[in-house]
Amino acid sequence: MRKLIMTTLAACMLLAFQGSAVASDFDAAATFKKKCSICHKLDKKGMGPAILKMSADTKVLTDTITNGRKSMPTFSKKFNAEEITALVEHLVALKK
Repeated sequence: MRKLIMTTLAACMLLAFQGSAVASDFDAAATFKKKCSICHKLDKKGMGPAILKMSADTKVLTDTITNGRKSMPTFSKKFNAEEITALVEHLVALKK
């Protein structure tokens, strides 16, 4: 019985660490460069607004990335909530 409990505990811990490793493997800077910089430049208007002119409100940025806005498509099916949060944090850092 003790062996079963220890094995189950070990499996649960492995799954927990595996999930966090997947989330931490997301590189917001690389993703922004690959997916977002096509339309969004740091200080000049591209197809979308310049990063420096975007809202710094994390709720607005999160909603825009998640649901889209005007000509920007929705990204809720391409990125999970943690990835979108990482992208928002990256955008806010670029604005500083």
